[in-house]
Amino acid sequence: MAAEALRHGLTCRIIERKPCRIMNQSKALVIHARTMEQLHAMGGGRVTERLCEVGIKMTKLRGHIGTLGQQHERIHEFNEGGEEWGDTDFPFWLTIPQQRTESILEEEFERLGGRVEWSTCLESLEPMESFAGSDDEPQGIPYQMAIAKRTSKTEEKTEIIQCRWVIGCDGGRSFTRDQANLKLHRESSDAFFWLADVELGTQRAKDMFKEDEGNVFVHPEGAMGILPLGEDDLFRIICHETSRSNPSTSPDLRESPDITKSFIDESVQKRCGININTQRMTWSSIFRVSYGVSNAYDNGGIFIAGDAAHVHSPLGGQGMNYGIQDATNLIWKMAWAKRIIESSSSPPSNTNTNTKIIDTILKSYCSERREAALKMIKGNALATKGVVSTNPILRHIREIVMKRIFGGKRFKYMTSQSLSMLNLQYDSTKSSILFTTTATASRENKCIPICTGSRRDKNKNQGEWKPGSRLPNFTTSNGEKIYSQIGRRRHTLLVIHGSTDAEDFSTQQTTTSTFVSTSAITGPGGIPIIHTSPCYDVTNENENENGNNNQQKMMKQQKMKIHVHVNVPQCVLLIRPDLYIAAIGDDMDMIFRQVVNLLGTKATDVM
Repeated sequence: MAAEALRHGLTCRIIERKPCRIMNQSKALVIHARTMEQLHAMGGGRVTERLCEVGIKMTKLRGHIGTLGQQHERIHEFNEGGEEWGDTDFPFWLTIPQQRTESILEEEFERLGGRVEWSTCLESLEPMESFAGSDDEPQGIPYQMAIAKRTSKTEEKTEIIQCRWVIGCDGGRSFTRDQANLKLHRESSDAFFWLADVELGTQRAKDMFKEDEGNVFVHPEGAMGILPLGEDDLFRIICHETSRSNPSTSPDLRESPDITKSFIDESVQKRCGININTQRMTWSSIFRVSYGVSNAYDNGGIFIAGDAAHVHSPLGGQGMNYGIQDATNLIWKMAWAKRIIESSSSPPSNTNTNTKIIDTILKSYCSERREAALKMIKGNALATKGVVSTNPILRHIREIVMKRIFGGKRFKYMTSQSLSMLNLQYDSTKSSILFTTTATASRENKCIPICTGSRRDKNKNQGEWKPGSRLPNFTTSNGEKIYSQIGRRRHTLLVIHGSTDAEDFSTQQTTTSTFVSTSAITGPGGIPIIHTSPCYDVTNENENENGNNNQQKMMKQQKMKIHVHVNVPQCVLLIRPDLYIAAIGDDMDMIFRQVVNLLGTKATDVM
């Protein structure tokens, strides 16, 4: 969150109650493809490169019904670049301990000039009636927070900070959430899980559990997963503890078993039929699964993200990924709001107008991310209930279903697209900054049917583009992905020319824009414009790319051709910094009118 804020030109401080990062508590383990796409903007790809260097790309997931030797097994292979992954540059699950992920993000934060303030906690948070601000921030919604910094074992120093916005990423028992008068109602389940990070001690176990493969066992004694941890030959064991799943016999964690090496060996032997002879255990935890989403993600200028906003089962590794994507959704909107404030030369009488515009932009964070969390938790709870059920009938049905689907194409798509959040969409009817009024491109469903990929694979990435959906990362004629061309601090206009004849783009614009000229490569306020066109024969079109005048040559240098298999109507896409489609229109005029009508010229000029 803090590194992303600095990348967008915001000023921030990050405070942490702990005296330092605890390096032996791995906690979250998986980073999904969509999260990697969001993190790739940091440091020009430096962060994702470091994550891939430290972590392990998991290539297979093996499913087992019963124990080894009597199980029905199906293998799900995550083939890098496989069609189930679509067009992402990160076609894998990356296993890496959470503390390593945090360390890499902290390195980027420090490279940008930031510093984590350890041993520092929030004591109080309240609004101020007046806010002097600074030269950079002359207006805003003011808050005053008192923070306590421990300077020694016995002494604390209190500091008062004035700030425009506060973001609480302080976990499921968030103090920031309480200060903002937000409520998260938890619903506890009857399911207990324990986690342990261990080193395997037998050769058979090492041969069975490989460093780039995951294993899932569904057994009457309780489901168990064994995943590579990504460092020091360690594996993560996650287990549903059925002996503590009856609330009448185990009302709380005080009666839970001690997670010892012998307990782990016994549990694995019972569920997996293999002796692992645990050599060492670096971390363990036991918890009762609960579900909940905060009633709102913001109140005034106070926001919450991550576990402070939503809690759920660890199944599918969604928690940290949703938290990171909360951050990337919120920060670019704050940066947009700050640009509106800084560009304002309005008299005080118009301050309320600016406040309403900024509020409209920032409120979309809650409407988009809370709705996404509700959908995710609904599916997460249903899947967890199916996995942990001890009902004999449900267990029999579960085993039949798993034998049929595990490793099948539909299961591959579900795990690759849904769990990795590549198909996550925001509802344009609930978000205040997704625009759906368009004539040709949207028609009734406000979407464009399109298919990208090679001509031989006409089903690859087939789907619909519409406001709120992820922009497909299609390959352009020069061999580069479109994501590498999209600016990640501000919006980008993607102009798709409908003709398959890419000889002269200037004749394809059927309407004259009053905002920008057809050949422009930037729009109002310097918003980047990328011209694209459907392209069936890259070689021939490249050979014909010598224009007859300098203007045509300049335009062709800015235009890229998309490999498609359908006739795409001429249209314009407004792309957000987080790589979601904000609007679809017939031309640039339509896009800018939509934004101006809702947010005004000032917000449009700096979007």
